[in-house]
Amino acid sequence: MSPATPRIVIVGPGAIGGLLAARFIRSGFPVKLLVKNSQRASFLRRKGLRIEENNAQKIKTHFISSKRFERIEPKASHLSGCDLIFFCTKSYDTLKAARSARPLVDEAQAIVSLQNGIIHKPILNRIFGTKKLVLGISFIAATRSTPNHIRHISGDLIYLAAHPTNKKVIPLAREALEHCGWRVRVTSDEKGMLWTKLMLNASTNPLAALSGVSNEHLVRNPALKDLLLKTLQESLGVMHKTKIRPLFPDLRQIVLKAMDHSEGQINSMLQDIQAGRPTEIDAIVLPILKEARQQGQKLPFLEGLYRFVKGLEKDLHE
Repeated sequence: MSPATPRIVIVGPGAIGGLLAARFIRSGFPVKLLVKNSQRASFLRRKGLRIEENNAQKIKTHFISSKRFERIEPKASHLSGCDLIFFCTKSYDTLKAARSARPLVDEAQAIVSLQNGIIHKPILNRIFGTKKLVLGISFIAATRSTPNHIRHISGDLIYLAAHPTNKKVIPLAREALEHCGWRVRVTSDEKGMLWTKLMLNASTNPLAALSGVSNEHLVRNPALKDLLLKTLQESLGVMHKTKIRPLFPDLRQIVLKAMDHSEGQINSMLQDIQAGRPTEIDAIVLPILKEARQQGQKLPFLEGLYRFVKGLEKDLHE
């Protein structure tokens, strides 16, 4: 297998993972899927993936037959042979998924995590080590409208964090992603990168989950926009006191633009609420609240959103 066509394993082919898998397939990469359970594997073997891409305001639909994947399995022991692993699971599934993928790691050259929050980092570091692990974030708006139907609404930017330990594996991951049409930027500020995405998610995901609206309404509705900005300002205050620098000098404008350009996107937290699944509220909001408590800060807006989402989760599961 030449370096130009690394063998890919996607762990967790949800909205982002499924979109990556489809792009890799269409670009000629051999792809395997490691899924959560045998039911999910059986479903994808029957149905494949249906991808809607928003390209220059034109919707193009691609059907990816399951026959185009090398394997779709719930067990890593059935997926021998990989060069690049992409972790796209929910944050609360990280430990289970990492243990499941462990048999693949010795052969893999790089493991790329594109997950929300920051709690996945110590888990992946402990299980995989730091030499092959690349933490990243994506600015990609995608929605999984059915278990095999993914809509790519906007965004094509992926950040990867490089440090002295993993710098040798960064080119492989970067080149594979860029070959599929993603814009990739590499940063040496891993913490700033993770916290930047944390700020964006914390100010938007809980608000959309509670209001039940798609992302663009968070900035087009004056009341929701005001609450979004107040929540973001609270979070940025915590970030400032910890001396963590965001990737962008004006994160406020970045967030507003991202929401306005993701028309029709039902963000992941709202999708989870609608499906009756646990949300990532503890991974996205709780780290900020814990840091604020250590600093002696109160975050009334973010704390309120956190309590309401946790209450909604409890009601849905009773």
